[in-house]
Order: sequence, then structure tokens, then C-alpha cells
Amino acid sequence: MLLDASRGSLAASKSAKLATADAKAALDAAVLSEKNLMYERDHLRREIAKMKAYEYAFQDIPLLPVAAFHSAIQENVHSDLANFSNDHELMLSRLQLELRERKRLKSEEETLVATKDRIQKECDDSLAQLESLDKDLDRFLNASLPLQQLLGVNVSKMRQLATDAREILPAPLFHLFQEVSCWNEFEDDDQIEMEIVTSAEMNSDGENDSVVQDDAMQIDVPTDGRSLPAEEDSNSVFNKKHGVSLKLTFSSTLDSTNSDKRTVLIFSFLPKLNICVVSGQSTVISSSRHENIPLANLFTAADTAVATGISDMGQDSPNPANNKRALFDFRLAGGFAYGWVQRLCGLPFGHIGEADQVAVFESSQESSENLNGEINGLDDHANSRDTGTARAVLLLGRIIAAVRRRTTEFETFRRVLQALVDGAGTGGRYSLVHGTDDDGAFCFSGSLSIETLKSKFAFSLRVPFAATLKTVHASFSLIENQQLAVVGQNSSILLVEDAAATDSELDFLNLTQSNISETLYMNQIQFLDYLNGENGTNSSAVFGGSLNSAFDPVTSWRFLRAYNPILINDTLNSTNFYDLGIWARQHYILYRVLYEMPAPLFKQLARASPGRSVQKLSREINNTILVLEKLLYPWISPTHSSIREMQLSVKKGSVGIVIACGNDYFYVAQHLIISLQRAFNISLPFEVYYAGPSDLTSNRRAALARIPNVTVIDLHQHFPLETRRGTGFAYKPYAMLATSFETVLFLDADVTFLMSPLAALNSTLFRAHGAVFFHDRKLWHWGSFPGIRLFKDMNPHATNTGRRTLFARSEEIAGTTNEMESGFIPAHKGNTRVLFALLLAAKMNGKTERENVLYRAVHGDKESFWFACEALRVPYAFVPDYAGSIGILHERSTDDVAVICDGKPLHLDELRRPFWFHAGSILEWGYRDAEPPEYSGFSDLEDMIFHYEYEDEDELWDDEILCMEQSVDQSASISAEHAMLIELYRNIYRNDIIKVD
Repeated sequence: MLLDASRGSLAASKSAKLATADAKAALDAAVLSEKNLMYERDHLRREIAKMKAYEYAFQDIPLLPVAAFHSAIQENVHSDLANFSNDHELMLSRLQLELRERKRLKSEEETLVATKDRIQKECDDSLAQLESLDKDLDRFLNASLPLQQLLGVNVSKMRQLATDAREILPAPLFHLFQEVSCWNEFEDDDQIEMEIVTSAEMNSDGENDSVVQDDAMQIDVPTDGRSLPAEEDSNSVFNKKHGVSLKLTFSSTLDSTNSDKRTVLIFSFLPKLNICVVSGQSTVISSSRHENIPLANLFTAADTAVATGISDMGQDSPNPANNKRALFDFRLAGGFAYGWVQRLCGLPFGHIGEADQVAVFESSQESSENLNGEINGLDDHANSRDTGTARAVLLLGRIIAAVRRRTTEFETFRRVLQALVDGAGTGGRYSLVHGTDDDGAFCFSGSLSIETLKSKFAFSLRVPFAATLKTVHASFSLIENQQLAVVGQNSSILLVEDAAATDSELDFLNLTQSNISETLYMNQIQFLDYLNGENGTNSSAVFGGSLNSAFDPVTSWRFLRAYNPILINDTLNSTNFYDLGIWARQHYILYRVLYEMPAPLFKQLARASPGRSVQKLSREINNTILVLEKLLYPWISPTHSSIREMQLSVKKGSVGIVIACGNDYFYVAQHLIISLQRAFNISLPFEVYYAGPSDLTSNRRAALARIPNVTVIDLHQHFPLETRRGTGFAYKPYAMLATSFETVLFLDADVTFLMSPLAALNSTLFRAHGAVFFHDRKLWHWGSFPGIRLFKDMNPHATNTGRRTLFARSEEIAGTTNEMESGFIPAHKGNTRVLFALLLAAKMNGKTERENVLYRAVHGDKESFWFACEALRVPYAFVPDYAGSIGILHERSTDDVAVICDGKPLHLDELRRPFWFHAGSILEWGYRDAEPPEYSGFSDLEDMIFHYEYEDEDELWDDEILCMEQSVDQSASISAEHAMLIELYRNIYRNDIIKVD
């Protein structure tokens, strides 16, 4: 019985086990089926998400509205498109209609372009005929030479002399040349002969270039014991003349019995002392008595009847900058530095007596009467002298009196401008710069801006001198005129537009508010969008999007060109990034117009400019570029003479990797270079930049230099005016500018790559723009963040790309604190647009700009790169997705939510493949500068969380503990390939990093 019971129990147990096994198998099958379904569900979710995020090309095509489409298909030609039964077929019909219309418009465009080309060819032919007139005129003048000699009119000679004077005379002597030319034009009977002579020609005539002789002018040499040094001392360098001088010859006609006398004065310029000197030579054939006539007194009481109380013997320098060291020696200089000589040559050192200063405040009529009295006094005084030099005294005195009259009027005119500015109400300024106009004529040019309580306006200002030497002619060109929002009585402004005023009498013109800054800003960004090839549409398909109406580049150019003198004479406040953008865009526009604009369009701009000459416009633009370079980027010198030279110094076709490294980053930089060479077989040259000997010790520099293909460079040797004042993050753009690589891959020392960085150069975004940036983590803030306001203030009209950033979509009191991560920046520096963006980024990272603006508003340098692109309208692109995280899943993770805390920011490429991460290499936080082999702090890098672009703006990061939380469908474990790569990186740290003190 017991045996049977035992057998039954065993049978029941076996049966139960079999049943349990069957149930377990069924359960396992159910679990497996559930897992398969969940996998399929997650797969479908991802596919659905991808489909929702996919951007179809037709979505960016501007189509006719549905109502307009229905109207269009009523025509017989489009009646076949009316057959549709659902929304899909309707969309296909609308696309077909758009295609037909575009083909039709393309055909019309080709016809119009052909017509335009034909007209352009006719215009070019006509222009060539006009340009050939110069040669025809030259031939005509050459053919008329015998007639000129017969009539005694040396037109060709004077024309050639004027051309030579403009090209070879120093500025003060050219000023004198124009004064005398004006006199000769005005006074037919009192001509003064002029000749341009060199030092060799003067010496060959028997004149000594370095010693003043006692000549027929009887200028007494002092007898105070001073004598000419036996050998030249150091002062001889300062007293050396310019190689070209101007000789004036006065032929005497005062006495018919002495008609063969002549007086010669030679005017020379001393460049080192910035003064002019005169020496004399009189040739006397008859035996007439010579009277002592001191030309030194031409500008004193003896000869001008004005009690200046100044006795000027020309033996001391009139330039106060030279007097402390007594640099001027009239014997070494070979001439006397009289005050009247400086005034004739346009230098501001001539003596002005009390009567002159009083005359500034007198009316024009009273000044004219006083000066007429001076000329009469000169006539009487000159006629009482020896006829050999009396004529020189008389003519020079009259010229000086006319110059003084004009100077008096000009000073009165200055006072009128100053009074206008002072009485404006809320502010204003004016500037006048001495120079020459397009035709080489002496003039002052500048700007005038006035701001009152009800109005604000600006003018370009030009003050040429009349040929009669008697009148100041002032012309003003109104740049902008626009009514203020505040309605009120306009102010009466002392101005006349595009007209010449006589005897300093200017008409009154009522002017209203001009918002010049906004108008200039809009003209700049539209002109740049035009240069970028945008076709006038504000579609999101283009980068800038400002050309939403008909745009005329020639009209815009006229306005931009008129503003050049205002910018180069104004003061740049680089801590106002809006103003900094104004100056930088103007400089960038001029550079692209001069060096990259197609020749036919440049000819159109030249025709719309004064002078209507391509050569004159090129010179004007080049000169303005150089002035703006000194205002914006003075630190490029002495490394480069100009930005053009910097651009041409780049090695064509070169590609290289640039790393900025100090002592704190020495080990991670060493690891980065070895890792890239070993993991991805990168053989490109590496350049490691450090900031002076204290930034990276000599032993560590030597250790880096021993790595193959690595060059270590002191950044202080490049752009020292700024880099010696830099620190940390600020070095990045300067290192990118310092390298000669045409294509630069800039890397922070503590970045780590999961695929070769060279992949960025083959990306669609980089090939399209030459610069591609990566988003940082989207860390949200609640409360004031000044970076948002800085971006919006400096870019009131951001580009389409800029408007899609979180900075543009955030509010100042709530939004992201980061937009760009600058740990990896691929840039094609050979592209002019990218080069200028780097220049402006470097400017923003300058000591003054970063300490007062940039680093107060954002976190370090990172935003400056895309800020610069926005300011200059330089096309750029962000890789769409924001930074995720790589690390290990936190215990807060669930089946639906993945959480990584203290992970490293992970960046994807444009195909959403894990590309690189930053922050301490593969080491744990805080182990960045640990010395091998003592450390053991490798980060756990097993899981990844992504942050796709189509995600909403909800906060994913906990900023306090740096945790990122995301749904599991946007997370993944690292692949086996990545695991092997990270283990390789760890082994490099263990075995290949060299410890250096």
C-alpha cells in the first residue's frame, strides 16, 4: 500500500512539473510576444516622429492660395488641373500650376535678360567711346602746342604741371601750388612762374641744399656766435628736406629799365618736423642798388599794417612740438621757417595777431575793409623798395592777405557750425578734415549732425576754396529727411542744400527729423543680403530675408557711400554692439564691393558716384577701408599690414587643426591629439596655441612639439596689441585668425570625438556656408538674462536663421541661457564672409568689449561667433539638434523616462549620429588637470540621451544638478564600436600620456 501511495505521489509530482513547464513556456512566449510588440511600438513611434519632423521640399514652395488657384484654373489653358477629388490631388494640381507658371516666367526672364544684355553692351560701347575722348583730347592738345606757343598760352604745360604736382609734391607744397595756381587764374597781369624741382636739380644750379646763403633778399644771418657744424649731427635727420620742392619765380615789371631781373623763392618741406622752409635766390644783371627787404616781416606790422607785435626771423620752428628739443636748425634745413610760409602751405603754425582774432568775430564787410587796407599798405611799402624784390613782396603779400581773408571767413564759418551744434538743444557734432576732392582740389570734407528736442538730421559737408582766394564756398548734402512721430514746429537750421554760399552768407532751410541710424542699418543689411545673392523674397528659404520689396543696389550704395565720411570722422564706441555692427558692416560692405563685386555692377556704382570713374571709386573705397580697419581692428598690425594682406597670406587649399592650450589643459590636449591620430588616422597638421611663457611651460611645449605633425605657437607673437591683454576663452578667435590654414578645425582641448572631425568638412551645411555651429544644452532660466537683450538690441532685424534660434524666441525674463557650444568650430577662413565674421568675433572678445559687454551678458566666448555672423549677415548654419548627454542612467530612470546626471554634453551631426562630446575629455568632472598615472577618475560612458530639434521648449535639464530627463525613445546605449573607441581612449591615458613638470 505504501509503495502504491509513493508511486502515486511521484506520478502526481511529475505531472505537476510538466504542467508547470508548459505554463512557463506559454508565459515566456507571451512575454517574448510582448517584448516584440513593445519593440515594434517603439519603432513605429520613432518612425512616426521622423515622418512628422520630415521637411518636404514642397512645404517651402510659395503656392497660390486655394481661392486664387480655383480662379486660375478657370482659364482654358489650365482646365486640366480642375480634376481632383481629395486634398492630395488638390496639392498636386497646385504644384503643377506653380511649375507651369515658373516655366512661363523663366522664359520671360530669359527674354528680358537678353534685352538687358543687349542694352548693357550698347552702354558699354558708348562708355568706351566716352573714355576714348581723353586720348582724343590729349592728341588735340598736342596738336595745339604750336598755337599755344604763338598765343603765349601754355595750357598743356600747366596741365602736366598740375598732374605732376598732385602726384609727387608733399601735401603742404601741393597746398601752396594750388594757392598760387588760383592766384594766376585770377590775376592775368601778375603771374608767378612755378616749377617742381628736385634736390639734385637745385644742387646742379649751384644752390646748396643744406646751407642758407646771404643772397639778394638780404636776410641777415645772426651773429650770435652760432656756426654751421663741421659734421652732421642727429639733428640733420630731422632737418632733411623732402626730395621735391616748389620754385616760384617773380619777374620784375615795376621798372622798365630793370626788366631783366628776377626773384626766385624755393619752398621745401621737412617731413620729420612737419614744417615748411623758404630759401631765396635773386639774379641781378644790372648794377641797381639792393635794399634790405626782410621777407620775414611779411606777416607782421611792417608789411600788413596789422599790429601783430610779432617779429618772425624764421630761425625757430613754428611747430610747438619741435621746440622742446630745439630740433630745427635753419642752416641744416637750408631755409627759414617763417610763419607766413606755414600759412601759405596750409599748416596751422602761422602767427595770428590780435587783430586777426578780432576779425574772426567781425562782420564780413568790416574784415574785407581791413584787409583791403593791408593790401594798399603793401603796395606803398613795396614800391619804396628795390625793384628786384619789391614785386615778390607785393605779390606774396597780396596772396597772404587773400589767404588771411579766406581764413577769417572760414573761422567765422566754423563758429557758425559750432553755434548751430551748441544751440541744437539735445546734442550734435560736426567734423572737418583737410584733404583734396576727386579732382585734386584743396577742400575740407566731413559731416554735420544736429539733434534737437523735435528733430534730428545729418549732412555730408564739403568746403572747397574758390579760385579767387576770396570766398569760402560751403556745400551741404542732406543724407536723410524724415518726419518725427512727435508733431511740432520745425526748427530753422542755418544750412543750404547742395549750393554754394557767397561771403559766408547761408540761407535758412527748415528740416525735420531723420532717423539716420535705423535707415543706415536697413540699407546695410539689405545691401549685404543682396551681395549674398538673395532675390528679393522674404521666404524662409533664404538666409537673410530683408529684401521683401523692390531693391535698387545703386540707390542704396549712394546712401552708404555718403555715410563714409561720417563714420571715419566719428568716434566708435565699441561697447555699444549696435554701433559696433554699424561700423563693421560698413567696412565689410566696402571690402566686398572693392574685391568681390562683379565688374559690370561696380561700373554702375562708379557711374552713380562723383567723378564717375572706376579708378577714383576704387581709390576712395580702399582709403576708407584702411581708415575703418584702424578704427575697428587696430590689433592686426604689426602681424599684418591690412586685412587684404591677411587674406592673401592664407595657404590655398590647406586644412589643419587648431587647439588652444594652457598648463591646465596640457594632459587632455596631449590625449586629444594622440587619440585623433590613432583612432581616425588623421595626418593633418596640428597647431597648438598658448598665451605667453607663463601660460604653458617650456617643458610642456617641448613635449607637445615632439608629437608628430604638431607645431606649438605663442599667440602673443600674433596680434600682440590685443592677445597680450587676453585670457582664457578670448583666445579662440585670435588663434583661428593667426593660423595660415585656409580651412580650420578649431577644437577645445577637452573635447572627445566618436567619429572623425573631418566628417564635418563633408557635411551639407559646411559645404553650403563655410561655417557650421553646434547648439549647446538648452538650459532654461527664470529671471533676467542679459544675453537675450544683447542679441535683440544689436540685431533689431535678425536673419531668418537667427530668428529660429532660442535666443530670438526667448524672453529676457524666461528663456535659454545657451545657444552655441564653441568647443568644435569648422570654418573655411579662405571665404571672405567667414574671415570677417572671425574678425568681428575677435573684436567682441577684445579686453574692452568682453569686460564691459560680452562676458557680462553671456557665458564666455561661445555666442560671439554666431553673433558676429548675424551682425555681418554672413550665412551660417546650426546643426539642428541641441546637445544631449552621455553618461550612465540614473536611478531616477523608469521604463518611460531616461535620466542621466553629471553626464557630458553630447553633440550629434546633421544625420543625428553621435559625433562628439565635451567637458573634461573622458575623465570625471574635476579630473581635467590630473597628472597620470595617479588618477583613476574615468567617467562611466554607457548611455546616451538625445535632444532632437522638433522637441518643444519644455525644460529638460535640471540646472542645479545637471541632470537631463528624456523619454526612452530618445535614448540609447552606446554601440559596441563606441565602447571599443572609449576603451582605446582610456588605454591612451594609461599608457601613452607623458607626465611633464
